Amino acid sequence: MTTSTATIAEWLLERIAEDEAVALAATHQKAAGPSHGNWNADSVMLTSGGLIERADRLHIARHDPSRVLATCKVHRAIVESYQSFAAVRSDDELATRLTASGATAGLDFALRALASIYRDAPGFREEWAGLTIEQTVSRG
Repeated sequence: MTTSTATIAEWLLERIAEDEAVALAATHQKAAGPSHGNWNADSVMLTSGGLIERADRLHIARHDPSRVLATCKVHRAIVESYQSFAAVRSDDELATRLTASGATAGLDFALRALASIYRDAPGFREEWAGLTIEQTVSRG
């Protein structure tokens, strides 16, 4: 659905699924899931051109597939919470309470921040760019 008609939530769920698929392929464990923390700087050593610098190995290890999968799970939960809040906006009383509590502004801010991570992905729309929380609240 990476089209100009995708909502920010739909578009983000597609990006999250892509990240998850890459992480699962890297672990070679589709069903059981990876065990957390198997990657470390010493296990990431060689490329076709030789040794990888230690700083690069540390960076690669910090992006262990199990960490990426955990991040995907959290990102998906944020998007699904946003979708749940969006679904109740038709209930005027509840929508008023959610808006007054700042919940809708907070989730809107979170989705825009998540979308900004994927700014270079096809289908990103500039209006989804991350805003400050003050800008998000002032938008209503």
